[in-house]
Amino acid sequence: MKIGSYCVVGCMVLNLLPVGAMAQRRVDTLNSSFGTIQTNGGEVEEELPSSSRSKEFLLNKKVGSLSPGSSSVSGSSELSTALGMLGQGMQVHILGEVGKPGVYRVPPSTRVTEAINMAGGFGEKGSERFVELRKVAEGRAYLLDLYEYKINGNVSQNPFLLENDTIYIPLKKKVIQVEGAINRTGEYEVKSEKNVYDVIKAVGGFTVGASRLDPVKIIRFDDLEQKHVWEVERTASELQSFEVKNGDVIVAPHFLTKQNTFDYNLNKLPNDNIFYPSFEDRVFMNGALHRPGSVNFNQHFTLSNYLAMAGGPRLDAKRYAVIVSHDGVKRKIRPKDYETTLVNPGDTILVPQKIFTEQYMIGLFTTIASIALTSVALFK
Repeated sequence: MKIGSYCVVGCMVLNLLPVGAMAQRRVDTLNSSFGTIQTNGGEVEEELPSSSRSKEFLLNKKVGSLSPGSSSVSGSSELSTALGMLGQGMQVHILGEVGKPGVYRVPPSTRVTEAINMAGGFGEKGSERFVELRKVAEGRAYLLDLYEYKINGNVSQNPFLLENDTIYIPLKKKVIQVEGAINRTGEYEVKSEKNVYDVIKAVGGFTVGASRLDPVKIIRFDDLEQKHVWEVERTASELQSFEVKNGDVIVAPHFLTKQNTFDYNLNKLPNDNIFYPSFEDRVFMNGALHRPGSVNFNQHFTLSNYLAMAGGPRLDAKRYAVIVSHDGVKRKIRPKDYETTLVNPGDTILVPQKIFTEQYMIGLFTTIASIALTSVALFK
């Protein structure tokens, strides 16, 4: 029975095993636990039960340079293997846009995605396509595309980790949004995709309900912050000719909704933040309304929208509304201006109630008439 360099390194580093007979006994112990270990030109190969992660790490370990996705190690990686065999785990650094950045102990045979999950997963703005794997043993870094691994199963983009490796998650760079009759909708981080055709192909293509007659819509804001809705015919040549830019929103129309008209307004841009610098981000509605209360502010809503959300004015409501700002300034709005009047966060919409309603006046006249008739009858 021969012993490879892994056990020798473990013995030298941890001072647990002498070289010679005790080392042979250590190998015998490993044999009883792991199976037969054979060395072949610096390579350790072993058939192990799939249930043992630490044993799996010993498979196909060969001294040499590391390429992403391979299980090859170089230089001081023998130390990592020895520590892993003795149950110590490996120290790795997981930094950048993750839930809990820091230093972690991971078991042998841990891949990059597993370590990131241990650190709380990707942050909201963390890039999956430009992940840096910095390997101290080699003095170099690798750029990984974990979206390629997740979607297309490219294991080379999700390599094993070694002692003292650093995973760094940067911020997303160029981000667009894909919606409508598309197989994978939502925000998409662009890497090598240049045009609409490339993007739609990367997100799985059109669904079965995508309209073949209606053009694809691209919502974009120019340098003057003006919104434009571009229409691109659904042909390969047209889609390839339209270059995508950071912040674009691509919408593929569905044939079941082509008879409808949409305003293509956006609540937010892809990979963007909207902050309302106000203590209160709700709008309050009181007075002669069917459902008074509060609702969340929406930058696209006008006074008419908010009144509709409150069920509209009651029959006893006056023919105007008052908007009271957070600092007490009042605006009296007539019905003809409801559709164009904007409302701000923290505003209160008040619809005054009539003092004498039509029902009240009718009841009052009925009562007076009844009293008069009764009086006439009594004095006859």
